[in-house]
Amino acid sequence: MQRLLPRLVLCAALSLVAAPVADAAASTISGAVYQDLNANRVQDSGEAPIANQGIYLLTADGQSQVAYTSSDANGRYGFPAVADGTYRLQYDQASWWGLRHDWVPTTTGSLFPRMTVTVSGSAVADFGWRAINRSTDIYMPISSYTGANGLRVKSYDDVVTAKELYDDLMQGTLVGSEASAATLLFDFSDNTDMVSLSVSGSSGSFSNYSATAQVGYLAWLDGADQMLFHEYGHAWSLYYAYSVQQDETLAAYLNARGVAGNALLDSSHAWNRRELIAEDYRQLFGTPTAQAAAQENRDLPRAADVPGLRDFLTTTFRQPPPGSPAPAPAPDPAPAPAPAPAPAVTIAQLAMSPAPVKTSGTASFSLSGPATVTVSVRDAKGTVVRTLLQGATSQGGTVSSGWDRKNQRGQRVKSGSYTVAVDATDAAGRRVSAVAGFSVV
Repeated sequence: MQRLLPRLVLCAALSLVAAPVADAAASTISGAVYQDLNANRVQDSGEAPIANQGIYLLTADGQSQVAYTSSDANGRYGFPAVADGTYRLQYDQASWWGLRHDWVPTTTGSLFPRMTVTVSGSAVADFGWRAINRSTDIYMPISSYTGANGLRVKSYDDVVTAKELYDDLMQGTLVGSEASAATLLFDFSDNTDMVSLSVSGSSGSFSNYSATAQVGYLAWLDGADQMLFHEYGHAWSLYYAYSVQQDETLAAYLNARGVAGNALLDSSHAWNRRELIAEDYRQLFGTPTAQAAAQENRDLPRAADVPGLRDFLTTTFRQPPPGSPAPAPAPDPAPAPAPAPAPAVTIAQLAMSPAPVKTSGTASFSLSGPATVTVSVRDAKGTVVRTLLQGATSQGGTVSSGWDRKNQRGQRVKSGSYTVAVDATDAAGRRVSAVAGFSVV
């Protein structure tokens, strides 16, 4: 779960240029800033103005500042006495920061409060904003889409659709059989980017793998699909680790990456083995935009600079390791099929909230049926920090347990990356587990 992606900066390193001298031929750019409640791009009666919004007038390439102003009490702003030509109008980042989580522009043609204006005499450029419509019910996304490969995508806002997210992910170069075991949730948890998984069995006999990747709306604004490909990289890599390699330690990958045995491995978020492979997936197989983000771990060479790593991930990592037992031949004649067993219990919606944890948090998840559950908090190395529930009996539904940010000895834990882990065993003795990452600050 990468947290260090670069943020989009609306106005950074802008050089100042002299304002043009006013004359009879000077032009004017003006407009209104308002709540466009019906999203019709017109300020209708009853739609409130938004005051004190900083707006830059920049050169057409966006690199140099021509002027700066703020909207008045009536939401009006203006740049008088500007030379004819083409300019970029752009919100001050400080003003945008106060709106962007809950409001989206209606008049700019994008999710961002910026537009290009060509003026000769006068031009009007309004900044209308509408409230973002969201669902907080896991079972009622705003939009859903299931691809032909089985990948399920659900968006919980009306800004970015599930189909748009799916299409973007399909622009990557390595989406395979793991897709049918993956679900992507967009903007369900407030600015939470994480993956939870469920798998049955133990090393050598893992089965029933499924993963749910969550991507937050603000991460989408800050880095477009960089976080999307990072989080899907978790779902992708853990599918092949559990279901194909049958080795959750990622040992073969660590050797291919050249970090096996490194003393720093799992010592921090950037050195966590699961974060490393998710980052490599983003860098090697994401869209150009996804690949553009700097690698989180600056101590290691970029994925593209590691000889053989791309080939390893596209071939060897997706094949059973040498010496794996071959599938048993089908009996002849085939026996009558046995009655289908009852489905194994499943774990969903595992999360630690609030995120990040400061003084305390609550681990919560849902069970599809009765089971005995153990819940623990673990550090970046996978060591149990605190056991929250031990062999507790649940009849299914929502399960939660509080954590006071202390370890087993009652000591307050340090800031860093942690996971909450759930192990559940149903009445038939089938075991499933799920983990979800979170930060402590």
